[in-house]
Amino acid sequence: MKSDRTTLADAAARLGTTTLNTLLHIKSGTLVATEIEGTWLIDNRSLEDLLATIHTRINPACAPKTSCGGCSCGAR
Repeated sequence: MKSDRTTLADAAARLGTTTLNTLLHIKSGTLVATEIEGTWLIDNRSLEDLLATIHTRINPACAPKTSCGGCSCGAR
């Protein structure tokens, strides 16, 4: 069964950033996460939403699409 949460380190890797920056996204409310016994677990849906937001800022041509399967930017 696939988990609906991702560790802080894995989320940072997917975002291409540091764990500290990822924590700042959590603290600002950009990412939904829960801290359990000192371990941050990020909601996969909020991570996907942030990745999509970042992608459309970098590549505005992708913004009208609901997914990035057809543009030429190479991001998937």
